[in-house]
Amino acid sequence: EDEAPDPGPAWRLRPREASRQWALPRPGCGALQMAPWTRLVAQVVITGISTFGRVFFAAYQQALQNARRNGAQVVMDVTKEKISQDEALRILNLTKPQLRRDMVDAQYKRYFEANDPNKSGGSFYLQSKIYRAWERLQKDLPKRRKRVAGAAGEAPTPPPSE
Repeated sequence: EDEAPDPGPAWRLRPREASRQWALPRPGCGALQMAPWTRLVAQVVITGISTFGRVFFAAYQQALQNARRNGAQVVMDVTKEKISQDEALRILNLTKPQLRRDMVDAQYKRYFEANDPNKSGGSFYLQSKIYRAWERLQKDLPKRRKRVAGAAGEAPTPPPSE
């Protein structure tokens, strides 16, 4: 009997004992305690989003300036050298002593046809790597030299037709 009656939910108004007037819920009840936390969370989220937005915008502006200033140079640097000679030799499964035009062409043809996506379900990516390796090794191969006309005044021999 000495126990106080249950005040009920915190959002309900409760009567005062003496005057029977209605009063707001007591401070410290759950409904009023949530408001400061939600405001704090909302402020942190809004501050974080606005900060991120400003930083992102500044980085975007800097990227645009860099692209305008030296964008063409970056593209040229990327396309200048595709692969090294050692990588090209590994792709075509060759060694430096085997670096002859007929060996390079034979390996190129073998691997290029083996990786044809239309015929054997190969990979276009691998095919392009094989082509780039062949292309790189073509630069390194010695040029076919035409025989220089001798003292007798012979005409140079034309390269064999393929």
